[in-house]
Amino acid sequence: MSASWIDTEPARRAVVRWAERADAWFRTQFDLEGDLGELGLGSAGQTAVRSLAAASTELWVNVSFVRLVADRAESSDGSGSPDAAAIDRLRRQAGAAIQLGLGDACAASWAEYSSSSRFGDAGETYDTDLRSPYWIFGSSADERGRNLIIRALTDTDDEVQIRQDEFQIVRLANGRYLVVLPGVTDLSSPDLGLDDHHRTVRDVDRFAYPSAQSTAVDDNRYARMVWDGLIRAGIPTGAELMIVGHSYGADTALDLAANPAFNGSGGFDVTHVVAAGYHSEPQLAHVGSSTEVLVLQNHRDAAVIVEAVGHGHMVGVVEQSKGFFDSVIHLDPLAAIGHLGGVVYHEVGAVADGLGYLVGNADSLAQIGAGVAIDRPSWVADGIGDLLTLDPGVSRPTQHQVVDVFAGGGQGFGHHPANYVAHVAGATDPSVVSFFESVDAAGYATSGTALAIDVSVPVGD
Repeated sequence: MSASWIDTEPARRAVVRWAERADAWFRTQFDLEGDLGELGLGSAGQTAVRSLAAASTELWVNVSFVRLVADRAESSDGSGSPDAAAIDRLRRQAGAAIQLGLGDACAASWAEYSSSSRFGDAGETYDTDLRSPYWIFGSSADERGRNLIIRALTDTDDEVQIRQDEFQIVRLANGRYLVVLPGVTDLSSPDLGLDDHHRTVRDVDRFAYPSAQSTAVDDNRYARMVWDGLIRAGIPTGAELMIVGHSYGADTALDLAANPAFNGSGGFDVTHVVAAGYHSEPQLAHVGSSTEVLVLQNHRDAAVIVEAVGHGHMVGVVEQSKGFFDSVIHLDPLAAIGHLGGVVYHEVGAVADGLGYLVGNADSLAQIGAGVAIDRPSWVADGIGDLLTLDPGVSRPTQHQVVDVFAGGGQGFGHHPANYVAHVAGATDPSVVSFFESVDAAGYATSGTALAIDVSVPVGD
């Protein structure tokens, strides 16, 4: 440690407290805006909202500045303190990381702040807002890589950090990028069509269902908007990316990694993907060996199981049924007949797709049937519980891919990101730990500026 011009250990302890305080102000801003909206007070209180947002932004910049100074001191080996010009450059560098992300070329002014509505909005597509930065710590490569993944998965369920019509980019201090992709917003309460208020692309029936049928980016509107969002945010061609996704975000992460135009020459370099809470096995064969992949599946994640049973045809049943009813409503009998034929085709296909799964779980089906026959609800419950679980274990489809099916929690029918965060925190399998270490070795487990990118589908699309 250099003691010539800054004591770095207390400086680093101080910035941890500052970051926590800035995060608290940021969340208070979010809560205040929500309270004002629910009370119908309109613009009342907006001065306080803006002040809290500006204060959290400036404190985040100061945290970044002091960390840069501490890094400079430790790398100088006590060779002397920098002059005023060098200090000013570090201060501007701390501000520039934020201003560049927000599209403002003037790093001297830090007036920009996180201003997007907590409720989302139907416009402002690809607009960028500042969010709580990343500060990744750990005494080992395993711990640092693990902590980065925990933070990213936690963000997928944080409505303050990533709102319903957004995904997240983290500009890391070393020039690499982390992309965080949350899942659908309406899984627990499906609503046909886009949400009238924010028109998010993270929609179940409009975009997640069609995407589940293939690994093609052309069939995944979320993936196309993420791709466009990266370009509009100024992420340079050839930049190294790590993508962490949950649910539909996991589907999107692997669709992008499997696309050679996105992940390859002329595009980006996707070195790592974490896909949590999705039936990802059909996608893995399409992802090149230059990308390290970790698939995480809770053995009781109902969404993963439903996706696995009748993968493509299940989706077809939903789509064709919806088309049939739409045709009837619009008095188009020929189209209705066509859709009805599609429903029958996909229902037969779904049975065929699921046959192997059902045969493999014959004991559970027998237990359910017997429980119904002799009125034993506990037998029925146990049988259903066994049917809706996967076999835990870690496998390696290729040298660069790890599939970790774990015995996890039941929150949100096993699908909630909290189940995945808890598993990552305690995972001990050597293949999984090795993946954590590779994340650190690749340079992702470091500090960075977090930016939320709006992905509201434009009106008319």
